[in-house]
Amino acid sequence: LRSSVQFSAMEDIYVHAPSKPATGFALLQMLLFLALMGCLTSLAALTLNTGVARLHQMRLQLVNVTEDPHMQFATWVASASVCAALAAALMRIAPRAAGSGIPEFKAHLDGVAIVEFLSPLTLL
Repeated sequence: LRSSVQFSAMEDIYVHAPSKPATGFALLQMLLFLALMGCLTSLAALTLNTGVARLHQMRLQLVNVTEDPHMQFATWVASASVCAALAAALMRIAPRAAGSGIPEFKAHLDGVAIVEFLSPLTLL
């Protein structure tokens, strides 16, 4: 019985089902918002893909500065280590940014309130 009460309390806090289905103008507004969000997401993905390709080119240029294969390997590993350390530092600053964010975004669209989900620090 106690776990049932706890689940009920959690359900009251996190589940916010809509009272009635959207119709008319509200449905059109929601569809336009989702289309705009899809366009912005694809633009963000294109920007991210271009940035990753540019960073990869910069790493290759950095590695090709020297002719020694051992130094090239050390440079490649060092640059990967710096990127990993930067990612780990960002996760310490904004732990909500860990993972892909897809389940959180789906929950947000369903009406679940997630603390600090769209904060500027998390979006960084």
